[in-house]
Amino acid sequence: MGSSYLKGFIVGSSLPIFALFFYNVGKMKDINYSYEKYTLIAPLYFGIMTSLAQFLANKSNLGLNKSIFVISILSSILVSVFITIIKAYNFTSLTRWVKQYIIITIAHLLTYNVIIIYLLKNIC
Repeated sequence: MGSSYLKGFIVGSSLPIFALFFYNVGKMKDINYSYEKYTLIAPLYFGIMTSLAQFLANKSNLGLNKSIFVISILSSILVSVFITIIKAYNFTSLTRWVKQYIIITIAHLLTYNVIIIYLLKNIC
């Protein structure tokens, strides 16, 4: 059982998971945080959240697919709240903030429910 958490962490912190995030954040000009710190924290975050999904699947009757879905929603909410609190971007309009929240939600839903679930089921 402990090895499934380690596999989850390794999958969640692997290059296929965060490469697109790094690319997109690297292109943004209006960020208020260190890109270098982001590249250290993001893989750890996805690894921990994927391990949490594995834990949830093992400790509940949800199964892996539903656990991953729950974590993808939770993850997008956590990141959205975090970027709001720290004022991570220099956006001047509410519309742009809403667009960013939508982008985050879609990116997390796809990352967890397509890429991570595929890797967990087919590679590990």
